[in-house]
Amino acid sequence: MSIEDNHHVEWLAGFMREVSRLVEPMFDEMGSVLPTCWFVTAEGVEHMLFDGNIATKDAFAASLDAFEASLRKYISENDVICYACVTRALMKRVTAKGGGILLVRPPEETIDTLNILAENRQQTISGFRRIIQPAQGERPYLGELEMNDGVFYSRFGNLLCPRAAHQ
Repeated sequence: MSIEDNHHVEWLAGFMREVSRLVEPMFDEMGSVLPTCWFVTAEGVEHMLFDGNIATKDAFAASLDAFEASLRKYISENDVICYACVTRALMKRVTAKGGGILLVRPPEETIDTLNILAENRQQTISGFRRIIQPAQGERPYLGELEMNDGVFYSRFGNLLCPRAAHQ
């Protein structure tokens, strides 16, 4: 990894930490988060888009399709240089062949998480925060941000970089 690549990863990691902090009030208020993306344009303008249309389980997939289309449209119409997306998912920890940790979908031994993916035109990084379910009657809260060894698949990833760049 070159010094320039290292700089991009460090900057993205800082951006991911910032987004991780920004999502806390939404989680504290709702006990969850809506799929949300933060964008930064070349001019330094920051925008946030979220999917507030997820009302029923049946509408979930169609709503995510529409949200993904709106993200792609926003990126194509603006000079976006980086973004970060936050989504909630049930994940399972599995040790990868190379010794890293991958997060994959259920069925058993799942953990409830907020997944965060950050991408610029050169790099993609990802992490997650566990949703801690305390004793009965207490509100759930977010664990610390944990960085993934690799990049998890997300329908909201690879919006700036070609998919092949991450494989």
